[in-house]
Amino acid sequence: MVYLMIETFRRYFDKPGKIWNELNQNSYYVYIIHVVVIGGIALAMLNVAIPSIVKYLILVGSTFVASNFIVSLYRRAVAGRKAIN
Repeated sequence: MVYLMIETFRRYFDKPGKIWNELNQNSYYVYIIHVVVIGGIALAMLNVAIPSIVKYLILVGSTFVASNFIVSLYRRAVAGRKAIN
């Protein structure tokens, strides 16, 4: 199983690209804020009547997207402010 995962990554995900570069630049800051984002999304889904496994999958996906989106917006705002000064 580990060999399969390594080979899959080596063949398909080990290529440079615009999205990979953006995710790479966001990674440290996403690591910092992801717990807060998980908490906020989990609180919002607390009283939703869907199965817990579906909630978990929604939580994982939406946390990934929301954290990267927040960090990207922040980085662009800071970069824009630095360009003005």
